[in-house]
Amino acid sequence: MQSRILICVVLSAVVSSGLLAAAAPSGSAYDAAIGGVDSNAAWAPAIQTIDGVQMALVPAGCFSMGGAMSPDEGPIHTVCFERPFWIDVFEVTGPAFATFMNAAGIHDPSGWTYIDGYNTFEEQFARVNGEWASRPLYERSAVFGVTWHEATSYCACRGARLPTEAEWEYAARGPDSLLYPWGDDLVTENVAKIYAEEDVEDAIPAIVGRKPAGVSWVGILDMSGNVYEWTSSLHRSYPYDAADGREVSATVDSSSERVLRGCAWYHPGWIDPVETSARFSMAPHLTTKWVGFRCVRDFEL
Repeated sequence: MQSRILICVVLSAVVSSGLLAAAAPSGSAYDAAIGGVDSNAAWAPAIQTIDGVQMALVPAGCFSMGGAMSPDEGPIHTVCFERPFWIDVFEVTGPAFATFMNAAGIHDPSGWTYIDGYNTFEEQFARVNGEWASRPLYERSAVFGVTWHEATSYCACRGARLPTEAEWEYAARGPDSLLYPWGDDLVTENVAKIYAEEDVEDAIPAIVGRKPAGVSWVGILDMSGNVYEWTSSLHRSYPYDAADGREVSATVDSSSERVLRGCAWYHPGWIDPVETSARFSMAPHLTTKWVGFRCVRDFEL
């Protein structure tokens, strides 16, 4: 099984989904983000386009990380963020990833063979006028079939990074520590996508942002269902501690399983939970048709 670690010198632009329009945060929003919040209601979503990508500002604050759905989610414990950070409003799309591949100079897709026996690269992308482009069916959906190494490289080319699993969960839950991005009750209509029907158009991740009622407290979408999302974190037991070695880079540990969050579309019968506390993991050189990602950026004062 091969995995290409993509290297990019400059990524001048990426494709934004264009599904959400919002004013850039004001100075007062920055001040509030730095000062921190103690409840979800104390924060109004602040969205800004950064290098062509819509990102939501996540204020400093604390939340209860973990849950009671499985032993892997416990014990429930408090995690705090002293600094705000930015997170993508949407999962990375096919067109955005195609722009990355063109900037990275990827010409030969021979290394893109995946654990479920087919080439997701060829399914999503085609060469158009000498460059990669999303095939028509995938022009607005979340990119999939991406390894942890590839997702890490993409984010780095944007001057960003993968979120830690604590950042991902805080952005989904907030200080109120909600069970779902929208509240504490399961509303199936708010789940981005959870099961593929027989029709071929359903057998792919959904168009990003199509379930606005599923928005989280900071204004990000598709945190429940659609694709699993890579995080930077090694899969280790709780309590979460960013300083205990679980956030090492690939230069230190390139093979141990990394955490996935958010659940995915291809799970008939709701086999996997869609709660914000649910954890999954996979080796970083592997992927499937239902694995994608989003990026975060550090907040600069």
